[in-house]
Amino acid sequence: MPLPASHEPTPLFIAEAPNNPRFNFNTVGGLYVLLTFYGSASDPGMQKVLADAAAAEDIFDDLQACFFCVSIDPDDKELERVSPKTVGYRFFWDLNQGISKLYVAIEGE
Repeated sequence: MPLPASHEPTPLFIAEAPNNPRFNFNTVGGLYVLLTFYGSASDPGMQKVLADAAAAEDIFDDLQACFFCVSIDPDDKELERVSPKTVGYRFFWDLNQGISKLYVAIEGE
């Protein structure tokens, strides 16, 4: 499946999030969304990216934009490596890698 071009609709999904077991991605229509597929929060470089995004509260405010992070690492969930905020900054657990494959962030079977 090719990736959508700018301003084209993106594939929708429902995913487990720390504060919502069935977060529906279609609820963020109308916002700019930075959807990040980061693999694992154990990576030091990714820890910096996540910290920088968390500090950008003036940008990721759920009024204009939000920062969504997709993890495929079960330890991110089990060890609580990441801390979602209630506004603008959320995580999704993609432990079966379905979302990552849908967005071609990793190779499918």
